[in-house]
Amino acid sequence: MSLAAEGKRSRTPETSDSAAEFAKKKKTPCRGEVWFDDGNLIITTGDTMFKLYKGLLAAQSPVFAGMFAVADSNSGPLSGDTSQVELHDSPEDMTHLLRALLPRMNVSKQENSGKKTYTFAQLSALVRLAHKYEIDDIQNEALSVLKTQFAYDLKNPWLCDGEKAFNMPNPACAIEVIHLARLTDTPALLPFAFYMCATIGGKTAEGWRREDGTTVYLSQEDLKRFIDGSMRLARKAGELVSSIADIILGAGARCTPACRDQCHTSLTAIHQGFLAARGDEIPDTPFFWLDTITDLYKQHPCCAPSTASFLSGTMVRCGVSLWFTLPGIFGLPADEMNRLLAMLP
Repeated sequence: MSLAAEGKRSRTPETSDSAAEFAKKKKTPCRGEVWFDDGNLIITTGDTMFKLYKGLLAAQSPVFAGMFAVADSNSGPLSGDTSQVELHDSPEDMTHLLRALLPRMNVSKQENSGKKTYTFAQLSALVRLAHKYEIDDIQNEALSVLKTQFAYDLKNPWLCDGEKAFNMPNPACAIEVIHLARLTDTPALLPFAFYMCATIGGKTAEGWRREDGTTVYLSQEDLKRFIDGSMRLARKAGELVSSIADIILGAGARCTPACRDQCHTSLTAIHQGFLAARGDEIPDTPFFWLDTITDLYKQHPCCAPSTASFLSGTMVRCGVSLWFTLPGIFGLPADEMNRLLAMLP
């Protein structure tokens, strides 16, 4: 029997991919990575076919279960028959989902440390398709990995230190993160994702190109939020830079009178290096200045041991100050802020 179907949840208008696009690309279907000769279900997406077991999908997705139940009730049981389903997802996305559903085709790569690692393309596909087909455990796992680098946490403003569960391909991937946050109602991903968009400025309007060649853009509302927030963020960053610059020059008071001239020279060099390093752009992270000052102090040390910790502490406080203001800077509505705060540990 044959069944053409789509999931219950349609794609948002901010994505350029559509059933029409994939239909235009459609050629003679070829076998995909997931193919079991004894399977009883063939899924066709674009120009790719997958053969697997209907019961496997039905057991994990109520959307697939309902789809197959309707088909079976209309056709009646056919012993040995292979069902055929045409879906309007990309072959790349479907491959990631099916890998995750099959025990021996783990979605992640195992590093030598034994920890799982993911590609951003995997996470994007898993969140979108798991949401569409209501496979909650896969959606939740993928979102939890995204949160290791994007989640906003007032109690721990530093994002995941050390090894990462995935690597961000470039800051523009934050456009997709905002899309995923809106799709799954996960506001904790929004503040830092908007911040990352601000670091690339006008390139945000170009959108994020997915693995399958389609492009996702910010919605009109979020694009406005990004533009207005970027202006507020630049002002806030400028205020912090001025404060930090004054603090650097004033740190010489901690030095002994005998070394004050030498320390003044060092602090002046740190001051100039700091202003040159920060430039006119928004730093890559709210804690960029801490690393900058630490490196500069190693090159231009002062006689007072406490000066280094004083400067580091100042950078941390400035970074935390900026971090705490991100939701307000990007104008997140009160209801989103309340839900965000409720999700924090």
